[in-house]
Amino acid sequence: ERTEQAIKTVNILKIFLVSVLFGSMCVGFVIALKLTDMIVSPLQQLKRASEEIASGNLGYRVDLKDETEIGLLAETFNRMSETLKKERDKVLGYMSRLKGLHRITLSLHMITNRKDLIEEFVEGLYDVISTEAIYIYLLDESENSFRLVYKAISERTKVVLPDSCTKDNVLYLYNESNKRANLLKGDDGQMRNCFKVMDGIENALVLWLRQRERLLGFVLFVNIGEEETVEENIRVLSIIGNNFVVALENIQLYDDLRAQMNELRQTQEQLLQAAKLAAIGELAAIVAHELNNPLTTILGYTELLKEEEVSDTIKKDLDIIESESLRARNIVRQLLEFSRKKPLQLEETDIN
Repeated sequence: ERTEQAIKTVNILKIFLVSVLFGSMCVGFVIALKLTDMIVSPLQQLKRASEEIASGNLGYRVDLKDETEIGLLAETFNRMSETLKKERDKVLGYMSRLKGLHRITLSLHMITNRKDLIEEFVEGLYDVISTEAIYIYLLDESENSFRLVYKAISERTKVVLPDSCTKDNVLYLYNESNKRANLLKGDDGQMRNCFKVMDGIENALVLWLRQRERLLGFVLFVNIGEEETVEENIRVLSIIGNNFVVALENIQLYDDLRAQMNELRQTQEQLLQAAKLAAIGELAAIVAHELNNPLTTILGYTELLKEEEVSDTIKKDLDIIESESLRARNIVRQLLEFSRKKPLQLEETDIN
């Protein structure tokens, strides 16, 4: 009986141990599945997000809220994705600006008229910056003041600026801004001193137009938004301004060249006319020489015939022949005088 009791106890222990082992295995399997899901699922999301970014879908986010290391990794991944998107948008913006800048600068250098150049310049400025008004001042011929040559004003602005600014005031403002584009407030004393009337101006961006170290003028952008004053915009505006100055200088050179070509054309016409006159003179000398001999013969025979006894009618005809021959010889003499080169004879005369 004791043996049977011991065997039963052993069997019960075996069953208990097997049950515990099986239960432990089941619990371990469930825990393993849970852990696998907790690890693999976020990793799969991260993998899918990486594939989205690799395909060009920058800014793709992993929707994973977890305080574990994987959650921190997902948060870092999202920040990286947003940064990549911002940088890509910035690069695309730069590319767009470069294309626009290339188009503007190319069009500026193809214009040969000052009025059209200024209008194209203003159109290019509006592509870069939003402003209520644009004023362009250039140094006048006397170089004592900067004169307003163009203004583009929106309907909402009430800004009225003077037609000219003294050179000393502009140079003072130029030097105070360290010779760089500068944003000034409407109540700035330097601006009031330069432009006198400042009603309606909240701020103004001054873009200087320089030809090497010489100040040729400036562009005034009135009432621009704060977002428009970023360094990139100012840099692009400066590049457009420099190209405008070069194009303006090219137009001046083109005008000078055109004037010289016109002067050269007039000189060529004068030389051609002089050559024609010289040829006419040589021809006149030849013709005069060839006509002079027969005229002399005609006059000689006319005089001989007049000495003969002829009728009054014939004598009258001989007088006409003699008179016309003398007139022809006088014309021949004038042709000879025209063909000969004579020194100029200067003499005083009364011009009153």
